[in-house]
Amino acid sequence: MLINVVASYLVAMVFILYCLVLGTGLLNRIGIRINSFTDSYNAYLFAFFAIAGGMVAVILALMLLGLTGLLKPTIILIAALLLMLPAIFKLGYLRKYLLLSNSQYLLWPAILMLLAVAFAWKAPGHWDDTSFHLPLVRFYVEQQGIELQEYLRFPLFPQHMNMLMVLGYLSTDAIGAGGAVGAQVFATLPWFVIALGFMGISKWHMGSAIPGVVVAILLAKNIEAFRVGFGFAYVDTGLAMFCWAALLAMVIGIANDSGQKTQSLTWIILAGLLAGGAAGTKLFGGVFALILCITVLLATRKLLYSVVFGICVLATGAWWYVRSYLISGDPFHPIAANFFGYFLWNEQDLLAQVAEQKTHGVAPSLLNLWAALKDAGIELWAIALAGLVFFKKLPSSIRLMQLVFVVYFGFWFFVTQVERYLAPIMAVGTYLAFYMLYRLVNINIGSFNPGTYIARYSRALTVITVLLCCSLIFGEFRRNIANWDHRLSRVSGYELFTQANGWRASHGDRLVQLGFENAAYFFSGIAIGDVFGVARYSQMLDCRAEGCKPVGTDALVELLNKFNSKMVIVSTQQYPLLNEQQYINHFDIAFKNEQGVLMLLKQEEAKKQDVND
Repeated sequence: MLINVVASYLVAMVFILYCLVLGTGLLNRIGIRINSFTDSYNAYLFAFFAIAGGMVAVILALMLLGLTGLLKPTIILIAALLLMLPAIFKLGYLRKYLLLSNSQYLLWPAILMLLAVAFAWKAPGHWDDTSFHLPLVRFYVEQQGIELQEYLRFPLFPQHMNMLMVLGYLSTDAIGAGGAVGAQVFATLPWFVIALGFMGISKWHMGSAIPGVVVAILLAKNIEAFRVGFGFAYVDTGLAMFCWAALLAMVIGIANDSGQKTQSLTWIILAGLLAGGAAGTKLFGGVFALILCITVLLATRKLLYSVVFGICVLATGAWWYVRSYLISGDPFHPIAANFFGYFLWNEQDLLAQVAEQKTHGVAPSLLNLWAALKDAGIELWAIALAGLVFFKKLPSSIRLMQLVFVVYFGFWFFVTQVERYLAPIMAVGTYLAFYMLYRLVNINIGSFNPGTYIARYSRALTVITVLLCCSLIFGEFRRNIANWDHRLSRVSGYELFTQANGWRASHGDRLVQLGFENAAYFFSGIAIGDVFGVARYSQMLDCRAEGCKPVGTDALVELLNKFNSKMVIVSTQQYPLLNEQQYINHFDIAFKNEQGVLMLLKQEEAKKQDVND
């Protein structure tokens, strides 16, 4: 286990360094100067933008390889080397801004990256990771390209972060650490990048990077909406990173508009490229990009800036929507089916999804604002919202952050209150809350200036913060490793699906399941069955007044033939009316536990299916 941890840490380190160098070339190419708005020693902010930009470039390269069926380790390595060549000649530019001779600039990244790995070093099995993201990633790896997996719930959604998970899966699987862990590590690394952004912006606003470390820990440990899926193979941390990076780049670009016009436009270009990273990660990233585009127009009153921003967003973020349109006729499949037509999903699927979304949160009334914050686990953000009213004299950069924050928060509050859909403002909301506390102390405690004391006792504060991070690292590794098997055992269907793996040699790589969509990843082939889509549960059920149960023997055999499967797993917890004895003429009971039953087509039925094929 220790060897695998070290190996995964080294893989993550190499990847981040690669993105740093690649992103440095990108920043230099578009003419970014980090000292155009702050002192030249803000190495954290430079690294933040360089790594985020480098990740966008890596994702686009992986997407291109995937769409052309070249998602193979050797070709990926060759492409990585070719992509790196132009950036290698900019290493002097990199050294200029990172001040690599200063050990402090190496200490924090090393510690924070280890903490990110610790957050991710856990057994998979939260929900979306094993029902959607990990099966999709493994499917792409096995196909060595981006193909349609029609049995997954959202096979045509934007997949920028899934590309990074593919790279993580391949990297750690190659060294024997397990592909799922690698996907989780690469899905969690954006938190490390967010932390660098916190440190850089804290140095700009508060004169020290140490508060940024504290904000990063607050985000990971105390913001419940962020913690949903954090450390697992979810895309939300990556979405939060791209949105945070795009917002800061936009703020810097607008701040430069009154002075260095050329620098202003280059920062707007960078903001658009990063916002495209967000749009290509999730639909809500597109909403956030639209808000930024409108903000650029209103703040600069220059249509050119807004148009350039929009073009950059499309350049890095539109391709998944184009793919979705070409395959399904709906660029936003399946949510825009009412306008573009249905594909995979039907009208009942879409209505059920919309109804499920409405079960989250509270009634969208301003009187319920505190209840909404509490329900999402973001009570700390009340301080950020209060700052809109109680602080009159704030830097223009903070005011711009507040504007974007409150607009997106209002969209979330009145349209959908799913906690994870706050990802685009997770970083800015937490930072604003901390900054308002900082300003409150600065204003209300006489001549006390927190910035002065932070600078005076920076070494002591550094030691304390390092010890805090080390404590968290130790605690996360100890808890996650100790709970590894227990976590897997708690995943509904885990044991049944692993039992089904033992029958793949004789019964094939397809498994129809009813009631265990969350455990799809644990079957090493293709698990078929979900609430929505072409393998929707409704076609597998016989529902009457007393409840629902699986269809009869003949109908079930016909269903398995339809999906070319010889195995079926049924949840007896979801469907307690199941009587497996009624199927024994056509099925063998291979395994049964308190959660469900695994049934195999009898040999003669399996042969009939083979003949029909």
